[in-house]
Amino acid sequence: VDTNEQAEALLFGCFSQLMRRVGGNFMQDQSGIRTQLSAVRGLVRVADRDLFKFYEMTDPSFYSVYRWLLVHFKREVAYGSVSRLWELFWLDHVAPGELHLYVVVALLC
Repeated sequence: VDTNEQAEALLFGCFSQLMRRVGGNFMQDQSGIRTQLSAVRGLVRVADRDLFKFYEMTDPSFYSVYRWLLVHFKREVAYGSVSRLWELFWLDHVAPGELHLYVVVALLC
């Protein structure tokens, strides 16, 4: 097996795992994103009551963080840094599949 085939197999494996994690974000009914927005809303309610009250008046659905959740900060963070950030998100022992939600709340608060 040559190096290109190994790299292609590794890339396919990584992409498959990525889609397993974020594939729900691209469902036509947006159920994956809505579930995450609801979780962020609940976390902000607990973490910062004043910020939560502000969001209740200005953006009760928390759509302002939609893009952050959609592709896990891909557009907001430089490429070299986002790959490191994604590695942290994928450490399942911290908060299985939810660490990015806590990062969103930390950035808001």
